Amino acid sequence: MGKMKVLAAVVSACVLCLVLAGCGGGQSSGSASGSAASSASQASSSVAKSNKVTAETIVGDWQLGAADVNGARMTGDLSQMGLSFKLTFKSDNTVTMNMESTMSGTTPTSDSISGNWTFENGVAHATFTNESNTTNLDFTANDDGTITTTMEGQGTLTFQRDPSKPEYDIANSKPVTDIASIAGNYTIAGAYMMGICITGDTSAFGMGDTTLVIRADGTADYTTSGHTIAMKLTTANGTTTANLEGVECPVTMTGDLLTLDLTSALGGGTQMASFFKKA
Repeated sequence: MGKMKVLAAVVSACVLCLVLAGCGGGQSSGSASGSAASSASQASSSVAKSNKVTAETIVGDWQLGAADVNGARMTGDLSQMGLSFKLTFKSDNTVTMNMESTMSGTTPTSDSISGNWTFENGVAHATFTNESNTTNLDFTANDDGTITTTMEGQGTLTFQRDPSKPEYDIANSKPVTDIASIAGNYTIAGAYMMGICITGDTSAFGMGDTTLVIRADGTADYTTSGHTIAMKLTTANGTTTANLEGVECPVTMTGDLLTLDLTSALGGGTQMASFFKKA
């Protein structure tokens, strides 16, 4: 398994999330929340604080909790999308990286590579081997109990013990009660789908620009891939919705990001949303 293959399923999940959430891509108004350079010293906000990992406590199973790729950051439980990325350190100093994909519409795949590991000065040095190549990866122990590795030229992966929660979870969104308070020009900041959140530079995946213009009178323009759709925002019973080509889509705030829930517009069934940041 080469380094490119290690990240293939992760990148595929990112792209699928952005496309289905109707982002159309585009560059966010800010950088990724947690760049590749800094992710080794920070982990997903969902991870509880714990002691730094040691040679003894690193033994066991680890799940992918966050991926920082080309300025975009993905967090959340990959299993909800049909992906499993597990890292296992054993007490006999062997290590296994296993990746499985059962994503809808794709052929199920499974890939595994094994090797050996040592631990020194807060870093687990792992050497993975198969018939054709050898891959060396360093896993840095973070203060919050996670471990992070840098994939040369690609980005970083952060692993944790338990399934990750999305950094921006639309289950925790707050209602918008005053349209005038959110009036302004917005650029795409990320997407949410099936428990997966992507924020940062969505142009890293070759998508087109997506913007949102909201006026105080409730009229709005949603532009994606060069196509502009006129929307009308209304507020009733303390909640705001946007009429998108005849479909009512909730407009909320998830943390500091304006959130357009596109679940109904995309056929329902799977909760999907686009995140926006003021330009």
